[in-house]
Amino acid sequence: VSDGANGAVYVIDVNANDGSSYRTVVNRIGLLGSGIGSTLVQPQGGIAFGPDGQYAYLTEAGSSDDGVTVLKIASSTTTGYSYSAVDENLTQDSTTMISPAQITISPNDQMAYVAGTSSTQSPHGGLFAFPVQTNGQLANGSASVSPIWTGTQVYGVAYSPEDAAAFVTSTTSLAVSSVSE
Repeated sequence: VSDGANGAVYVIDVNANDGSSYRTVVNRIGLLGSGIGSTLVQPQGGIAFGPDGQYAYLTEAGSSDDGVTVLKIASSTTTGYSYSAVDENLTQDSTTMISPAQITISPNDQMAYVAGTSSTQSPHGGLFAFPVQTNGQLANGSASVSPIWTGTQVYGVAYSPEDAAAFVTSTTSLAVSSVSE
């Protein structure tokens, strides 16, 4: 669960076999490694997990830069993840992504798709594609078109392994669009 007021995410135990910790907060993770209560970074509500569960990705807005915070699995216990890194000022081609909303990771763990706003086309949004590196961090994307799809007030994104495509929602047109690279 993300907590924008405190710049943190909370890990909640949802395993009924864990007894007294079931349905309780078992870990609080400060974003930017800054601890709980920081107003430097605020989670934006987008949370995705890599297919192997080693990394979790959270969209965030900073006081000066927006991006994606990467959490790495800490152990096999219910406390789960710890702060790993933050990837800010991510670009695709020459366009910087601002105001990231939602994120999804491809099933092969090679690409992160982020619904965000284009720095050159604001308030229009787009779907950005960023390669996932072996350390879980995101690299800048490259494409002949940046972002790979554009629309107005893009908000949600999900990846369909059956279709090998990302599906993007727009709050203005109330439409769902299929995007494949």
